[in-house]
Amino acid sequence: MSTFRMPRRRHLIGALILLLGIVFSFLAADPRTPDLTLKPWAHRISEEVNLLFLVLGIGGLLFAAWRKKDRALAVKTLATIGTETGLYLVAKGTTWYGFHLLSRPSGTDGGFPSGHTAAAVVVAWMLSDRFGAAWSPLFYAVAAGIAWSRVTDGAHYAYQVLAGAILGYGVAWVLGGRFTTPAAPDQLQNPSGLG
Repeated sequence: MSTFRMPRRRHLIGALILLLGIVFSFLAADPRTPDLTLKPWAHRISEEVNLLFLVLGIGGLLFAAWRKKDRALAVKTLATIGTETGLYLVAKGTTWYGFHLLSRPSGTDGGFPSGHTAAAVVVAWMLSDRFGAAWSPLFYAVAAGIAWSRVTDGAHYAYQVLAGAILGYGVAWVLGGRFTTPAAPDQLQNPSGLG
């Protein structure tokens, strides 16, 4: 079994939705002079919707794992979120403490990459895997909205949001297929061919 395989169609469609949201951020928003009519909405999405999406998404995945006694889903959820957070903190640390690289639109350090976007993309990927292709566009649209809101709210430049999306998508892609639920005993074939 190959370690790196192409993501499922739902994740490729999700990547296109994310890309559209980020392109819209590049074209429609200047984080140094945010549009005051959109800023309150962007701030709400950036803060409240993001928090709600992450808490309900991760909580829902862990609840589903507990309810179905699906240890692989629990490990996958915790490992993927933990890896994304760890890599984000390493990347953020290189641009935060005195290096003054890739600053935020406000001029403060620590804008690269967007952690809100990275986490939202990881959660969108995992929710799409768990709840199916029908819900996938919605999950990725929420992640794209969070990415857009970070630029429109003036917290990040669009390239920082793009880096966060790449980080989240990459971690989810690499770890997404690593943890699978073993087949239930009644689904296994009898190797001896008897009974």
